[in-house]
Amino acid sequence: MRAIASIYDPLALLSPVIVQCKMFMQQLWKTRVNWEDQLTTELKEQWQRLQHKLPIISDIQIGRLVISKEKLRTELHGFPDASELAYGARIYIRSIDIQGNITTRLLCPKSRIAPLKRQSLPRLELCAAMLLADVPSFIKSLED
Repeated sequence: MRAIASIYDPLALLSPVIVQCKMFMQQLWKTRVNWEDQLTTELKEQWQRLQHKLPIISDIQIGRLVISKEKLRTELHGFPDASELAYGARIYIRSIDIQGNITTRLLCPKSRIAPLKRQSLPRLELCAAMLLADVPSFIKSLED
């Protein structure tokens, strides 16, 4: 579990991997596994598959430039989504330069795992929409 806690991702750009880790941790909480307990065969296999993916994180390269240098117009596009296991929101920035070239980049992803108490899918979709509604204020706080 130390491997999960050691992932540093302040901009949440690794959220697809981190959400899988959090869902695994949640599964451990559901089954009430203690630190000293041996994992079941199923949980061990699941952890090994997840642990095999973690080194891939170090190969990910994220460009720092998100808008065109000679931008003519900039737009923000947000998309919420949910499943029974997790929900999230993504903000993309789309810029058009004076030559008409369009650049679209992921600006700000946010994700959460679904609560332990089972929620309906429409309710989780609403949670995703609320998460999306909070993202622009987060972006605005970065500008100040």
